This record gives sequence, structure tokens and C-alpha cells, in this order.
Amino acid sequence: MNGNQIKGFVKYNEIEYGFFFADEELLLFPCNEEQRQKDTPNLFDMFIAGRPQPRKVIRKILISGTTSDGKNVIFQVSEDPGNDNGYLYFHVYAIYLYTKHHHVYAKDLSTQSSVANRIRGLRIGGQDVDFFYNPAHAFEYKISRDSRFQDSVSVSDIKPMNCGMLSYGGVDISVSVCAYPAMHFQLSTPYTCSSEFIFHFSKEVQIEFVQEFIGYLQLCMRFICRRRAVVLGDAQIFDIDESEKSRSFGELCVFQFARKPSEDKKAKDVITYQMLGEHFAKLLQCFCDKVMYTNHYPVNTASYSPDRIIFLLIGFEREFQNLNPEDSYRCEEYLKVKGMIKQYADELAESTPSKREAKYAKAFSRSIGKMQIGFGDKLRRAIVEHQSIMDCFLIDEYGEEYKKQLDEICARMNKLRNDLAHGNLDLKFCPEHIGDLKMVEQLLYAMRLKAIGVEERSVRSAINTIFRCNLSLDD
Repeated sequence: MNGNQIKGFVKYNEIEYGFFFADEELLLFPCNEEQRQKDTPNLFDMFIAGRPQPRKVIRKILISGTTSDGKNVIFQVSEDPGNDNGYLYFHVYAIYLYTKHHHVYAKDLSTQSSVANRIRGLRIGGQDVDFFYNPAHAFEYKISRDSRFQDSVSVSDIKPMNCGMLSYGGVDISVSVCAYPAMHFQLSTPYTCSSEFIFHFSKEVQIEFVQEFIGYLQLCMRFICRRRAVVLGDAQIFDIDESEKSRSFGELCVFQFARKPSEDKKAKDVITYQMLGEHFAKLLQCFCDKVMYTNHYPVNTASYSPDRIIFLLIGFEREFQNLNPEDSYRCEEYLKVKGMIKQYADELAESTPSKREAKYAKAFSRSIGKMQIGFGDKLRRAIVEHQSIMDCFLIDEYGEEYKKQLDEICARMNKLRNDLAHGNLDLKFCPEHIGDLKMVEQLLYAMRLKAIGVEERSVRSAINTIFRCNLSLDD
């Protein structure tokens, strides 16, 4: 849909306008000169607009209408439009093009009825979905064994591959991925194929639900691709009829996802379906539950900028806390004493008549509640717990005697983390930090993939691929 031009009529502020949409911009045409003059700002309004205004949050709103070919359309736009002499224009964040109803015929074809379409699922593809599940699965290659040694290509059985189940917003969602072939009679390339994710919803949902869900899918694909820019296509919205067959009736385009395919050959180095299998839905569930930190995915994987380093270290601490509750690494005596001290501070805050003493007691209680082991100790514990996965990568980076360097590595990273957190102007960045940061990022993948149940062999393969380690893994 990105790049298409659409025209028709919409209602804005209960007034009907003609519209023209192109290049992520919606232009409204007043239906008469009187309306254009009403929408034209006067000199006083323009003078007021030039003065400092109270700050406010600019919301996203929906503008609905019909297109010139009779389809329904909903634009998600900024509530603050531009104005060109009475012609309003909006930046468009997303567009939903659909048909409200479909016709159902009686068995004897004598009568028909109109039935509302319901959103019961979606399909979505794109370059990175192709990288995740190779579209070549749509074809079968055969080589004859006779004297001619001819090869042939045929379409294989179109069979969706199960990616698991998850739940979001009270809706159970089944996930699969499938490769689809296509034949073109008038093009120089007669056959093409592409892959799509297929999501089936257990009950009817609204388009806002779909857009939110696609946002979490985008975050999940960033994890799979280890980069911020991911390529997702338009979402095909479908209903499910009484015979359990899907029927497409709409198309949703979220423009922040609709990027041009990357020409970088390294872009194809992603975690694949063969590595994740049915655990893909478990990974997506983590993003839907908002337990995954997402700010550290790089724009450029070749360099470590200060902000990327900070976000990466924050991401590790967040993930460590998610997967390792305090009672899993603290002894019973420590937790007991910590609880007693915190309880005393809370009781003192409630009982003391002094407001200042109560303030200090509450501050002590909060500090005690947030007490954790240091970054270096967390790093060492994570390395030891995931040694069977990380061993080959640690040997590649630090040598076979890396275990003797663990204390030095963890102390080095602990100091780097504290220097960055406290704005130490004497921060010294050394070449060893590059390998340390790469190891921390690899550890993030090892921790999460192991936690959702992916086999260690597949976890090593995933890390080897997305970090382009080029190791020969013996499984």
C-alpha cells in the first residue's frame, strides 16, 4: 500500500471533506468555498500561533471515510493538522483499507444477505520474514538419475509450519509461518515465492488490537535480526467462515514498519525458524508481556557508541533480574535480615511524629528494597550458568584459558558500567572492552533463548549466525 494514491470522502469534525492520500500525507478538500474560508486561519489566529503556547501532548486520532472504489478506510493521523489556505493536511501513521460486509448466498442462490466482516486473524510478510523462513521451501527440486541428468522444479505442498501459541489482551493466538509460490506469465521472472506469518485469533478483535500486536511483532523481529530496522510488509486482515476457511477483507499498513528492503548482504544473518521452531511464540509472548528491554538494538552493529553501551548494560541488568529473582541467588539468612531491616524502617516511617524522620525512614526502606549484587557479580553468575552455551564463544574471544580471566573481565565491565552510570569524566575505553561488550550481548541471547526452552545446540547456532562468528560448531 505504501506508495499508492487513494482518493474519496471522509468525515472530520462531523464535516464531510474530499481527500487525497499519497506519500504518508492526507490532504482534505473542503466541499465548498464557505467551508474553505471557515478552515482558513485569520490573521489573529496566525499571530497567536506564532507566540509561545502551553505545552501539550499531540494525540493520534482516527479519520474514517470511503474511497473512490467503494472501500472503507480509516486513517490514523496527528490531531494537529497543517493548514494551507483552508486546505488541511495530516501526517499519516497508519491506514486501514477494508470492506465492512460480505454477501452470503442461499444454497439455491435465490437470496443473499449481508454479513459484517470480523477480524479473526492476519498475515504479514516482508524481507525479514523471508530471512526467518526461507521461501524456497515452497518449491521442490529434483534431479533425474538417467543419462540426461535433467533437473526439475515443482511446487511443494503448501503446509504452514507451527510456531506455537501465545496469549495477549485476553485473546489466544496461534502462530504459524508458510512459504507461498506465485507464477507470473508476463514477467521475465516466471516464478517467485515469499513467506508470511499467520496469526489466528481465538475471538473477534478490533483494528487497534491488531496494530498494537504488530508493534510487539516488530520488537520481536528486532531481537531475531539483532538490528533496529526491520522490514515488515502490509498486514492482510482476514475473517474465518463456518467451514474454518479464511477470507481476506482488509489491509493494514503501519508506515513506521513499511521500509524498503535492505541491500546489505549481512541483513540475512538472522535467527531462523529451524533454530526457534515452536518457541517463536514463547519469544513473542515475552515482548507482549513487556518483560524484554528493547532500547539496545543497534542501528549499526559494527560500532559501540556510548548510548548503545549504556543501553546494552541496562538491558543485561534488566534481563538478569527478569530471569533471576533475588531469592534464587541470595541465601535465606540474607533475605531474612533484609526483610527485618526493611520492616523496621517501614514501621518507623509510620510511627514517628517527625515528618523529616519519616522521610528518611522511607528513603532507607526504598534503598534496602533495591539492594542488589553488583554488575560484575551478575555477569560472572550468568557466564557460569550458561557456560555450556557460551564456552565456544568465550574461547574464540579470550582463548582456552578464559576461566582464569573471568575475575578481570567482570571487574573491567563493572568499572565501565559504574563510570558510565555516574558520568565519570576520566572514563578510559580500551580495546578489550569491545570483546567484553560483544560477550555481554551474546549472553543476553543465551539467557533469553535458554529461558524459553530452546535447545542449547540451537542457541549456539543462533548466536553464531547473528554475530557472524563463523565458528564450526560440533553438536
